[in-house]
Amino acid sequence: MLIKTLAWPSDARSIMSGGNKNDKLEEARGLVDETVKIMNNNMEAIWEREDKLQILHGRVEDLQEGAQQFQRRSAKVKMNYIMKNLQLTIIIVILIAILIALVLWVGL
Repeated sequence: MLIKTLAWPSDARSIMSGGNKNDKLEEARGLVDETVKIMNNNMEAIWEREDKLQILHGRVEDLQEGAQQFQRRSAKVKMNYIMKNLQLTIIIVILIAILIALVLWVGL
């Protein structure tokens, strides 16, 4: 909801000059009532906006926490794969060394 501003009517000057005092008073009260209504609507819009901002802030915090957890978990998964790769490389090197030793031992 957009915040509304009160535009003084072109006949506002006529309220201030001439005419019956009761009529002037009633018109002035009408302008004040209209201003109060607009201000109340503006305040409601501000409160609604504040509520929406608080909800959005909560969502942002949740997303940040989720991103941090994802980063930690992905680092652990990466380290697990590095370790498995290292273990496999060591096993292959040992097997190749055993095969070379067997070939050399049998060949002699």
